[in-house]
Amino acid sequence: MPLNKGLGSITAQGIKFNGKCYSCSLAIKEQWFERARTTGPTDVKVYYDSLNITEITVLINAVFVLLYVD
Repeated sequence: MPLNKGLGSITAQGIKFNGKCYSCSLAIKEQWFERARTTGPTDVKVYYDSLNITEITVLINAVFVLLYVD
């Protein structure tokens, strides 16, 4: 099944998409959320399965990263 595409935002609270916040260990390790706190939100491409909204995939610096509902 092909993934749907959308637009999310990296914020101080997590990756916001479709009314939910997502996170992962890479985002915490690389301090994405702390950076967003000081520089403001950043848009990010989101890929998701509409039947499973507990996880999304984002494309960051040409790398796909899987995130989970926080």
